[in-house]
Order: sequence, then structure tokens, then C-alpha cells
Amino acid sequence: DSLVYNKEIVFTSASQYLSPPMQVSHEGGIFRTKTLGRYSDEFKALEEANAKVLTNFGLVNGATHTEFIRGKEDGKWYFLETSSRVGGAHIPDLVEASSGINLWHEWARIENALLKDLKYEIAKPTGFSSGLIIALAKDQHPDYEEFNCEEVVRFLPLDYHVGIVYKSDSKERIQQLLDDAAEKINDHFLNIIPPKSKPSA
Repeated sequence: DSLVYNKEIVFTSASQYLSPPMQVSHEGGIFRTKTLGRYSDEFKALEEANAKVLTNFGLVNGATHTEFIRGKEDGKWYFLETSSRVGGAHIPDLVEASSGINLWHEWARIENALLKDLKYEIAKPTGFSSGLIIALAKDQHPDYEEFNCEEVVRFLPLDYHVGIVYKSDSKERIQQLLDDAAEKINDHFLNIIPPKSKPSA
């Protein structure tokens, strides 16, 4: 996820899906994702690949969401898709927990600066690890009591969903929290609606 101003990428955040969104949306289950550390080899490789994509597409200003997949056998990153918008599935909440940067807010600031011929600058991002978990729930308003911990940034206010955003100084702690939450959700909260035999549109 990136922000671009006058053809310059002024902010980038990279995260890893722990469960593919397409699989979750079609088969049901638990969606999980976590940020990658800014100094990790994965982040550096994705930052470079992302810059090439955005340069080649010629984006001048705005927010972008770009996806890559990594080859299991060769370890290489392959471009999958890009878009000139903020990412979906509450990815902006994940990014803000990690970096302190609100993608929607900054995109609006970029547009305002362009409209009023103002100089745009973005704050230096913080460097937390963050994680996000979302799943369809049996209850309209799930009880989050057993998920409470100091790393919770927020519980997402979604009817019939469990949604939690975490942040921590430790990437290992984030992984543990996502694993523990997934187990609790699977055992006590998860609801799966079978896909329709025909597409709705």
C-alpha cells in the first residue's frame, strides 16, 4: 500500500496475507494478515518491485494497493495486480496501527494540496508490527472479552463479524496473537455460509 505525490512514492507499507482473501470469500474461514518489518528482506524486495510497477503505470498522485505473489519453488516475487485506491478488507486499519499513517486521511491531504497549490508532507511513520483478523460470526455483536489484551488497537464494529487489529513491538507476538485468535474464533465464533450455486451478479 502506497501514497504517491508528484510521481514520488512518499509512503509504502507491506503486509502478508496469511490466508488468501479469494479463498476466504469463496470458501469461508478466517482472514488474517500482518505487516512486514521495514528492514526485512521481504519489505525491501516488495518496495523495489512496487516502485517499478507504479513508475511503469505512470501514477502521478494518489493512493495505491498492489499485490504480489511469491513463487514457492524459486522464491521470486511476481506482480499480480494494482489499483489506484486504498486497499479493502480493513487493510488501512492494519497500516495505521503499524505506521500511524491513515491512508484515507493522507490521500485527502494530497488532493487538498493539489487543489489549493499547497506543499504536501507526510509524517515519519512509526515502526510497529501489526496484525488483522476478520471472520464471519454467528452472533450479530460478538463478545470480545476473551480477546482483550494490551496489543489490541481496536475491535472492528462489524455486524456478524469478529474483527481485531493488533500492534506490538514484536512480530513474533503479533503472529502468536493471530494464531491464538484464529483458534478461539474457529472454536466458538466462526460461521460459514455456503457459496451460492450461481453468481449473484
